[in-house]
Amino acid sequence: MHWKQTNSSKNLIKNLKNFNCRFSSPVFPGETIVTEMWKNGNVINFQSKVKERDKIILKNIEMSVKMKQNNIDRIIKKDIESISRIDKKNC
Repeated sequence: MHWKQTNSSKNLIKNLKNFNCRFSSPVFPGETIVTEMWKNGNVINFQSKVKERDKIILKNIEMSVKMKQNNIDRIIKKDIESISRIDKKNC
């Protein structure tokens, strides 16, 4: 699985303190992966599922970072804007 890195997400990864995840189901070629993200303080949680089957494929994803809260918010906002631009190009 590959995470498209933006300049802001590289900074987030550079400050990574801990990362946990569980692969819970396979992904087949051509399927669309949807990732949901939320944060709790300096912990960012993710969950990914296959859109076509509504099946969770990655769960309990938890990423702890050594950064100030407002920096985390700024990075997440930039990444979401970047992903939105990529999705619009691919439509």
